[in-house]
Amino acid sequence: GVLSAAIPEETENQPAKKSYKFTVPYSGEYIGGETFSSSIGITVTIDGKTPTIKLKSNSFTLNDYLCGVTDGDTYAEIAKTTYTLQNVPSANAYTVDLNNAILTNTRTKVAYEYNETNKLFDGAPVNLSFTNGTFGINLTQKLNKTAASFKLSGVKVNGVTVNDIAFNIKSIDTQPRLTLRPSGIINVLDSNSVVTYKVSISNYSGTVDPNKLQILSELVPDSTNSSNSIWKTVSNNSDVVAAGDKEMLAHFWFDYSSVSNQSIKLVVNDYSDLTNRNYSMNVNYVFGSGNKGTSETTQITVKPTQKMPKVTLSKNALTLYTSNTSYGNSLVVTSKDTAVSIDGIEWSKKAKDLEKNAFGTPTFDSSTGKLTIKIKNAALLKKNTKYTLRYCITNDQQLTGNNLQGTEFTVTVTVK
Repeated sequence: GVLSAAIPEETENQPAKKSYKFTVPYSGEYIGGETFSSSIGITVTIDGKTPTIKLKSNSFTLNDYLCGVTDGDTYAEIAKTTYTLQNVPSANAYTVDLNNAILTNTRTKVAYEYNETNKLFDGAPVNLSFTNGTFGINLTQKLNKTAASFKLSGVKVNGVTVNDIAFNIKSIDTQPRLTLRPSGIINVLDSNSVVTYKVSISNYSGTVDPNKLQILSELVPDSTNSSNSIWKTVSNNSDVVAAGDKEMLAHFWFDYSSVSNQSIKLVVNDYSDLTNRNYSMNVNYVFGSGNKGTSETTQITVKPTQKMPKVTLSKNALTLYTSNTSYGNSLVVTSKDTAVSIDGIEWSKKAKDLEKNAFGTPTFDSSTGKLTIKIKNAALLKKNTKYTLRYCITNDQQLTGNNLQGTEFTVTVTVK
């Protein structure tokens, strides 16, 4: 249970400001039915300290550049700090009431009254809010790169007027700058690999939200003449993303479900024609809507990699017979990295033409890992001779390019 003490509002003679000791009796009943009684001593202290709202920080920088820019029903830039209530019993819940509060510019001595209907101080260049321990402040008018000091008086906490609250504002008028700091690499063979971007914005005191990032365009390079490279506009529409329209999407996209604090993950959207080159994208951060200052753009570059797994062979030597070319022999090829599958096997780029012409295309069953080798043209082979066949594995998500191939391995075939 909770034991509470309070001074009745109708008390005409208020108690003196000191500590009072009380003995409070209580009784109860045991599970078996036997009753008991006892008492507890408590001390109640009455003091005359005025309740106080203490801001963790009382100095704020706000940007004229974003004045008037709104994000839905809220302002694009709201500087925030936490606040605590002092000289109040900690066990109770409290409501901060701005009705009848006065905001005064201590330098110009101009005072602004709080408008309960509009939830702002009429005519004031700033607006304030107290919400669940967070104090917010934003510009409603430009301060033209000046500094201002304010005093907030008449604020009530559960009907009791608190001490005046003082704070300072510094105004700037500078375009915000978006910075994305990457960590991690994208290994196209591992669907779980991502690049994580830490999002920061200079000249901005609002809350940074990675959900506001959008990829605007992707550079399509011209390998013969870089000056002919073009920027392809891409879509961030959720329906287009869901449909997987390659013509409308970039090779990469932001995974908005991954947002944590000020970080977001970039993942592969289209594996089909990724190569081991740099992919450049223009990324936009949307502050909101307004006459200007609604967004800021920066460029990111990603170079995908691939880390092919090492392989294990059930055996590395087979025997084949020229007298029966339809007869094949098999071995099992498995990946040493369980996160990366072997989806196919093909001739290595180092394979000789004789090998490829004599033994033909390898047959591989990805469900079992079984590789089957057969003789295609026995006339090209000599009996009782060993041939070293060079193969490499493939993965459906691997990078494309003339100089790229999967892990190479060899199988020794004895022809009889």
